[in-house]
Amino acid sequence: MQRASTRSGRISFVAIAGVLSLALVALLLFSNGQSPRSAAAEFMSALASGDVDKLTELSIVQTKGKDEIHNEWADAVKYGRSYIFAWNIVNVRQEKDSATVALEVIQNPQSGAAYPEKRELQLVRAGGGWKVDVTQISREVFPYLPQ
Repeated sequence: MQRASTRSGRISFVAIAGVLSLALVALLLFSNGQSPRSAAAEFMSALASGDVDKLTELSIVQTKGKDEIHNEWADAVKYGRSYIFAWNIVNVRQEKDSATVALEVIQNPQSGAAYPEKRELQLVRAGGGWKVDVTQISREVFPYLPQ
């Protein structure tokens, strides 16, 4: 006597879980997960620490190539090495491929007279991620910016 398989016509839950897991891994690999907030935070951290390579990676200057931007950031970091500041992201407004990140920047935070000043970073989506438009940054954020 032959029994009919109790599994015929059913999809294995293990197979479904495997397919969903592969789809999730592919999604994570093909999206860098960067938001305007995280790009602005990386940029400001790089600016505070003088990380020229990271600043170059996260910057966009429409009329300049990467090598020229890198050289200008190297000069900016060299001349601004004694400029000390603290920062905090206050708000992020995003519209399609552009974003504005509102900051509070405190110059010379160790001094007794330090106070937060409101500043903004303009970001654009470019090259698969968010970049800071350096030409739109006020020199009050950092006095030695590439332009």
